[in-house]
Amino acid sequence: MARCRYCGRSIDWIYHRVKGKNIPVDEEPVFVDLSGGQVEFITDEGVSIYGRLARQDAPSPDRDVAFLPHRCRAEW
Repeated sequence: MARCRYCGRSIDWIYHRVKGKNIPVDEEPVFVDLSGGQVEFITDEGVSIYGRLARQDAPSPDRDVAFLPHRCRAEW
């Protein structure tokens, strides 16, 4: 795993098919509620999906697993 040069947290990189470049993502995957929301998540296949953060206790049919793009205050 790599580390963010701004905040020092562990990150991973996923090649984004549409953007054509590697995107830094948080190390741990999360469950995404696909029934609504406008938060961008990146799948491990390199595709953006939009939804909202779901409860992390168990998967369900209307959820997917993806990664949050890594953003830290130093990059804003």
